[in-house]
Amino acid sequence: MEHESLLQKDAVGKDLLEKTLGVLKDCAFKLDRTRISVFVCGGRPKTKAGQSPSWRAAFLEWIRNQGDASRLEVLLAEKAYDAAIQSDRGFLNISEFEETLADLSDCVLLFPESAGSYAEAGVFASNVKISYKVLVANDASHHNASSFLSRGPLHAFGSKSRFCQPIVLLEEKINNPAFETIRQRIEENALRNRKTISWTSAVDVDLREKLAIVVALIRTAVVLSEVDLLYLLEELDLSITHQECQQMLRILLMFKQVERRANGIFRYLTGNPFQAIIEGAGGKLTGLSASYREYYMERFPKLLEREESSEAE
Repeated sequence: MEHESLLQKDAVGKDLLEKTLGVLKDCAFKLDRTRISVFVCGGRPKTKAGQSPSWRAAFLEWIRNQGDASRLEVLLAEKAYDAAIQSDRGFLNISEFEETLADLSDCVLLFPESAGSYAEAGVFASNVKISYKVLVANDASHHNASSFLSRGPLHAFGSKSRFCQPIVLLEEKINNPAFETIRQRIEENALRNRKTISWTSAVDVDLREKLAIVVALIRTAVVLSEVDLLYLLEELDLSITHQECQQMLRILLMFKQVERRANGIFRYLTGNPFQAIIEGAGGKLTGLSASYREYYMERFPKLLEREESSEAE
């Protein structure tokens, strides 16, 4: 089934699109960094019965227990990669995929404790965009050993990263006091700016900023088809290709910021971790969203079903 517009079928839908453009053309988009996206690499993410946890598994358990006390939004390569290959068979190069995820993160937290994490260290060390945002948390026994890894990639991170020198892990893994140091180090050094996103061309805007704008448009419309999303972006002089749009929607699905309601149709779920502050709307966006809901309730009510339960999940 070909993707279709939901809003260009009748005069009411077209009027909603034009009202949206009228409001947003005079607005400024700013990236909201309230939450800090952390791409965590290392050993097994879960602990099997009878086995000692990896450092990564122990940290993930600790950060889950922090709840709202932490600003960190943890990202795992495995789940995101699984989601990608289910929706697009072309996204199979794991090194390219992990680089894309790392590019979306404020910090790459690396526990070098497995063959996979050693490979990741090499990939990240050779990438200029990634190496400056890597924080290494290394077991003391490995940290003090002389090896290609410690003298090569791990040393390079310490000299380039804004998160400074590696954190040395000692003692028991469960509730290790170094985890609090990791959290503080990341929160203190993550970017905080809320500069206006200047989109003179799509090349000048990074992927994270593009995602934030796409989320803002879907949030305003509550539900938006890919066709209508591309139309709004083009009319706002924020054009992207159909292929790039599909890539961004896949990423938003991975992070559960949107959900797929039908083929080529997406509903807003949450702003984190890619969220844009829209300035200059003068309170008009709330009324716009209400008009969109009314439109969908009359014409496509199934697209809004289970809304409350979905947001709670």
